[in-house]
Amino acid sequence: QVFVISSVRPSNLQPVMRVTLATVAAAAAGDCLCIFDIDRTLTGGQGSAGSPCPKDAQIDGVYDAAYAGGTLVLSEVSQFIAQTFCSQCYIGTISAGSASGAGSAERGVLHDKLAVPGHLPTTSWSACSPVTSPLVTACPDGSKQNAVPGIVSWYEQNAGASIA
Repeated sequence: QVFVISSVRPSNLQPVMRVTLATVAAAAAGDCLCIFDIDRTLTGGQGSAGSPCPKDAQIDGVYDAAYAGGTLVLSEVSQFIAQTFCSQCYIGTISAGSASGAGSAERGVLHDKLAVPGHLPTTSWSACSPVTSPLVTACPDGSKQNAVPGIVSWYEQNAGASIA
């Protein structure tokens, strides 16, 4: 099972699958993959910690280059991913943004939060094409779905995963 978690539904995708107990049970029967958008899904708007999302948390000293830029704000899901059904799944990202670029503190923080469940066996990041890591950035809206097979393939080749 592949679950794509995004704050926005691109108009060219089919309706987003509802995550129900049945889909979680199906995921438990085999390998699953949760893929997150970064900007405004794993992160919140800079300067908005606590409002409108009361559990968002500002990470002082870490810059986030998305949109107008500013101090990194982590969304509730990025802070507590270990407490979601995704803790049982392999993890990936697909973002139109850069997560502040190679070697950035933002990438380090995001990796550490996503790796907590132990299902993210790399620290490498990838561009949209070719996909060389499950952490994909610089993937324009309208083409993000094209990176999903590359992430699945990466896990099959590098972790022995069998993701349907």
